[in-house]
Amino acid sequence: MSYLAATVVILAVICVLNLILTVAVIRRLREHTTILEQARRPADLLTVGTSVAGVEATAIDGAAVDDEWLREGRKLIALMSSTCSHCLDELGNAADFARAMPGGPASVLAVVSGLDGHGTELVDGLRGVATVVHEPEDGPATTAFSASAFPAFYLVVDGQIRNAGHRVADLRAPAGAAA
Repeated sequence: MSYLAATVVILAVICVLNLILTVAVIRRLREHTTILEQARRPADLLTVGTSVAGVEATAIDGAAVDDEWLREGRKLIALMSSTCSHCLDELGNAADFARAMPGGPASVLAVVSGLDGHGTELVDGLRGVATVVHEPEDGPATTAFSASAFPAFYLVVDGQIRNAGHRVADLRAPAGAAA
């Protein structure tokens, strides 16, 4: 009988040690997941938490877009280039995401950079769902977001970047959007 009791105690100790080891491994995996997510974010995007400043642009409908506009609530920023084939691929997704944004077109800024006369398909696809700015490659809005690769999408809340990505799918669904 004492052998049985000793065996049960040894097995219980082994189970407790296994549980402690499992919890430690899970904690370590969570840390690694966070590190990998940060490493996957391309260097050509502004990082989450960055305050955006220096935005001065005029939309094609004459509306002014500036730093004050960015600091007012939740905004979707879409930066696209007239020479970017991926921008055309993301156009439909960007328009759908913009439609779901609370505040409608007044809370969405679409910047199409490129030469005059180019990018009309992008401008036409975003008109009505966003405040659209068409500017040269190194225009003020493109420069303010340090855009070097297109498309680039940002969720900005009260002037700070909350999420960023090169695809609309990289962003979380906007508050109030249908699931």
